[in-house]
Amino acid sequence: MTHPGRGLGLFFAGLLFAGFFSPVFVSAQTNADYQKKYQEGKQLLDEGKYSLAREAFRPLLRVSPANAYAAYAHYYSARAALGNKQPAEARTLLLQLLEKHANWKQADEARYLLANAAFESADYAGALAALKPVRNKSLDADAEALKQHYLGQIRDVNTLKILQTAYPDDAAVAGALVGKLLAGPLTPEDQALADRLGKRFKTDRRTEVVPAAEVKKSAYNVAVLFPFLKGDASSREVALDMYKGIQLGKDKLAEEGITVNLLAYDVLNEANQALGVVNAPEFKAVDLLIGPLYAETNRVVASFSNAGQVGLINPISTNQKLVQDNPFSFLTQVSPQIRASRAAEYAARNFPPNAALVFYGNTPEDSIMAHAYRDRVKATGGKVPVFRKILNTQFGSSLQELSAGTVGHVFVSTGNQSVAATLMSDLAVANSTVPVITNANFLDFQMIGYDQYERRNVHFIHPGYVDQQSDSVKSFHSRYFSRHNLIPSQYAYEGYDLMVFFGQMLAKYGVHFREELHRQPPAKALTGSGFDYSGSNANQYVPLLKFVGSRLVRVNE
Repeated sequence: MTHPGRGLGLFFAGLLFAGFFSPVFVSAQTNADYQKKYQEGKQLLDEGKYSLAREAFRPLLRVSPANAYAAYAHYYSARAALGNKQPAEARTLLLQLLEKHANWKQADEARYLLANAAFESADYAGALAALKPVRNKSLDADAEALKQHYLGQIRDVNTLKILQTAYPDDAAVAGALVGKLLAGPLTPEDQALADRLGKRFKTDRRTEVVPAAEVKKSAYNVAVLFPFLKGDASSREVALDMYKGIQLGKDKLAEEGITVNLLAYDVLNEANQALGVVNAPEFKAVDLLIGPLYAETNRVVASFSNAGQVGLINPISTNQKLVQDNPFSFLTQVSPQIRASRAAEYAARNFPPNAALVFYGNTPEDSIMAHAYRDRVKATGGKVPVFRKILNTQFGSSLQELSAGTVGHVFVSTGNQSVAATLMSDLAVANSTVPVITNANFLDFQMIGYDQYERRNVHFIHPGYVDQQSDSVKSFHSRYFSRHNLIPSQYAYEGYDLMVFFGQMLAKYGVHFREELHRQPPAKALTGSGFDYSGSNANQYVPLLKFVGSRLVRVNE
């Protein structure tokens, strides 16, 4: 007979006890409908369909002699509400559970989840109050991790001081307060408070990075935290494609004598699920992290990375804040700002005079790149006589300066094919060969032939470029097709390259490779673009391509 169990593992790895919850069945016959509805709700919850799960659990919330699932329905419905970003509703359900089922054997589990919901609502005192009566020792580690995670996000030092006064014996509160005090200018009173708490709780949260000793191993454990089985179809496809590339990267490293153990974790955008993963005992042996792909879970894993000085590879995001907040976090994708800046630097060296006409479209990325480009041109001593947002397909008189010899090149950032076609037409009418720099998305515009790009001296910023004619790409393509009977996607190439590159860094410099990585010269990847972390945790490798004899070639080697 099936019974409610903890095998769901949605929020925390410390509670993965299959069959942990075991209600007593009053009547197998009258309980059958309740059991069926419960299993339906559990399945929906497993699949991340939180609203549907709550609907399935709703009939089970009513207390009756035949319903052995009422308490569990409250609990799991609260988890679904939390997954749906509805902490207030989760709290209501859990308070009802604790009131109606005061003697429930798993009441401490409910109190833990109640604290979680309170933290999500920024009710820190309420969260600490919910955890205070918990007596289940198996929850101690999870409760401490929960407190450290949320208390560490509090920005207002006075809030932490109030909490520390209310909970003077709580080590997590003291640790968060000491960390906040030491992160900023200290008054004599704050210094004394930090010293007193630090001495009592043996807490010192100073934020400077202390270089770790080199640690080399015979094998390295790499955790991959992707949405493999749940979530939307497009995210799963990205995750699976990239992981297939990572697996082939592992094989390539093995050929070089480098042993990597891949540990795959199915992680969605649920902070508590990620919290459970990083708090699992086996996770302490992880040497490198790849993922997660979502913001909520990334914050949790980044905290683990920072505390343990474990490298964290962000394979999708271009958000530079991820590397600003964690010195052990790295971006493999090149941000729009860096793409534009590197292209402007190349133009300043190669397209005299150092003056540019800058045009951009109506997306945020178009604007970000245009402003970064303009700023970099000016920083190199250049001029930007035209800086214009294109609201329609008309450039008007903006291109007239091309014939005067006072402009060295044109920069255009837009995803609008009509604007691109108009630009190419206007350049053809002017018979201009003044260099044009734009993004690689122009290559996808079917209205424009590659021969036009070659005649008009168009250069493409292409950080994801894969040279299909290279031997290394052909080799990867053959291996991938042999194993999966599929043509590799862009994500497969990227997964392969990042695994090979960072695996080689682990082998060469050990698990604490950050400082050495900053000293490395730009490195071309085996199949895709490349990696350049000179003085930065953000990848700065930006290939600039143009057509020569109908073939794309890189011009900024």
